[in-house]
Amino acid sequence: MKLKSIQDVDLKNKKVLLRVDFNLPMQGKVIVDAERMLKAIPTIEYILEQHASVLIVSHLGQPENESFDESLSLKPIASKLSELISREVTLLKDLEEAKSIQFEVNKVYILENVRFLHGEKSDSEVLGKELSELSDIYALDCFACAHRKHASIHAAAKFAKVAVAGLLIEQEVKNLDKVLEDASSPIVGVVAGSKVSTKLELLENLIEKLDILILGGGIANTFLAAKDVPIGKSLYEGSLVNTAKRLINLAESKNTKIILPKDVVVANKIDFNVETRVVNFNNEEVVEDEEMILDFSEETLLEIKDVIATAKTILWNGPLGVFEYEKFSNGTRVLAESIAESLAFSVAGGGDTISAINKFKVQDKISYICTGGGAFLSYVKGNKLPGIEVIREKDNM
Repeated sequence: MKLKSIQDVDLKNKKVLLRVDFNLPMQGKVIVDAERMLKAIPTIEYILEQHASVLIVSHLGQPENESFDESLSLKPIASKLSELISREVTLLKDLEEAKSIQFEVNKVYILENVRFLHGEKSDSEVLGKELSELSDIYALDCFACAHRKHASIHAAAKFAKVAVAGLLIEQEVKNLDKVLEDASSPIVGVVAGSKVSTKLELLENLIEKLDILILGGGIANTFLAAKDVPIGKSLYEGSLVNTAKRLINLAESKNTKIILPKDVVVANKIDFNVETRVVNFNNEEVVEDEEMILDFSEETLLEIKDVIATAKTILWNGPLGVFEYEKFSNGTRVLAESIAESLAFSVAGGGDTISAINKFKVQDKISYICTGGGAFLSYVKGNKLPGIEVIREKDNM
């Protein structure tokens, strides 16, 4: 179902409440990385081009007891936004000031940290109604927060006269749906990370949709253990070995091929200068008790390169090895570069994945990089995100 977009409504002379994610990394009052803000600017500029006013709402950090904390004020956020869009941004200190002012067309306002307000994280309907009454149109443009049932994300949209998706959310949903619901085969998924437990639903959902599933990290180790492959002291989840066996059987029943490493790089500790060696399972070599698997080696990487080269759709979540250390980064580098060189439609998401993409400088060659971490995983698992579903529901009332 298409998500109702801000481009589908008349904004002229309207007040738009725009919920964004300006929870930017800060050192004191200095913004370290404004990438999330840059992602929201196209929606802000679109609203202004339509001769509307925009009231921006965001959180920053975790204020204690829903009370004002100078260190978490959006004052530096407002200043940075003003600099980036080359126009004045007025910071409103609280709800009372927001209720009392006369919003002017083509003006940008930003409400002080919404987590200073009572009931934000508990999805207070009282707060949601108050927020909705500040505008004619509610727009959600923070996919990274859409899985949270908070007042400014859910209740405000519920009580709004009109609720729509901003341009960023629209793009996120469109591209994820293209992978999950309208993909061209062969469809290849890469799921890696430390724990099966955090990605169990994700794996089950993807096995139903993928042609090939590449597993890495601690997840791959758990699956190797399920196949009785010795993994030494590698990171894995012993309590989920039987679950891994069930997923292997599920994949076989769905004709989904699971790729696990045939050869791995091992060491007895994670360190920059540690000695490493390659263990090839096909040669009946084993990981010793004091060793741990920290990356994939050449034979497996050649298989992965071949699979990626023939894919038409790729979904990537998680690095193959401990890529932060040069000795264990080759697997993730080969994966990143293979996806970048592929002609497939590719979507990547998750914090470690984005870090790897940035490290290996393939940002411009991934079809779409999702901004949400938890929201990305939740959506790919097949879960409904409260912030998005409330917009869908209002559109069908």
